[in-house]
Amino acid sequence: MQKIGNKLEPKKKLLFRCATHNINNMPESSWTPKSKEIAAMAAGRDGVDIRMWQEIGLYWPKVDELDKWGKRIKGQCYKTKAIFSYNNLEHEITSVRQPGGTAIVFNERLSSRCKETGIDHRNLGRWAWTRCGDENKLHTTFISAYRPCVSSSSVGTTTYDQHLRNIPINNEPRKLLLDDLITLIKSFQEKGDNIILGMDANEDITNRNIKSFMATINLKNAVLSLHGNRCPSTTDAGDSDKPIDIIMCSMSLNPVNAGIDSDAGSTSDHTCVWADFRKEDLFGQDYRDYKKFTYKLKADDPRMAQKYSSLSLNQIKKQGIHEKLVNLLKIPVGQLSNDDINSFHKLS
Repeated sequence: MQKIGNKLEPKKKLLFRCATHNINNMPESSWTPKSKEIAAMAAGRDGVDIRMWQEIGLYWPKVDELDKWGKRIKGQCYKTKAIFSYNNLEHEITSVRQPGGTAIVFNERLSSRCKETGIDHRNLGRWAWTRCGDENKLHTTFISAYRPCVSSSSVGTTTYDQHLRNIPINNEPRKLLLDDLITLIKSFQEKGDNIILGMDANEDITNRNIKSFMATINLKNAVLSLHGNRCPSTTDAGDSDKPIDIIMCSMSLNPVNAGIDSDAGSTSDHTCVWADFRKEDLFGQDYRDYKKFTYKLKADDPRMAQKYSSLSLNQIKKQGIHEKLVNLLKIPVGQLSNDDINSFHKLS
């Protein structure tokens, strides 16, 4: 995979950085190196304010409590917010690993201005979105979308198959996703919003199909609008010779910097596609950064200590930690498996 565009360097204070990235399946366990790398990415070490992720690969209702997203980023991502979208129509036949899914992760600068969030109205995990801005001023809606590919070895579990089982008959999943996105985006445009869409299109983004989609809703390719028409491959898998990942933005938005960077995260076989935008272009001329303040409670107040202890014990009971530890203690010495040892460390 090649790089084009600007180098991913520390951004200037008055800019907002957006990035889209197919993270190629988040591990089930939070203890794996890849999980830790993804959590580090979410912490914003590269200056990204909002991340639009695709192919999360997890069915969160069946993920262990100790491996939920909040546990993975605890202590690393202060005041970030995340919206995950996944297929929640097939609970009985779905395992922890579920192909597809999308997410949006954004930092304090945007969480303080987050007005609305939402997911795919068909509950298939095709996209997640957030709408940010100040009251009675310019807003920008950010969308992360994953368009499935047609698998040649489908066995009923692919993202495409999930969609096919749950959409109206005689509809094709890839086409319907684009049609539904057009409806969603137009609803925000009618409110006067800017649009920034990060998508794994699973199709050459320079083809007529994607160009027609962008033209219908008045969007442009953020990277190519700044750096010309040459666009290298964005993945080492599947259509490895084609660019399939893209940041689209409203025609009225002009990115200051943009690029395709294969080194912006070692978790995936897809590149990170990113763009910087001026704050006044996204949220209006009188935009000002502000922070929400958290007031610390006095640790030496016995009433607060009692309340903390009570909440902690309730959480320990709710998660069944005591019972799980007792069951581990019943296993004879020498017969503990690696999974048992990992479970003990997590519970501890």
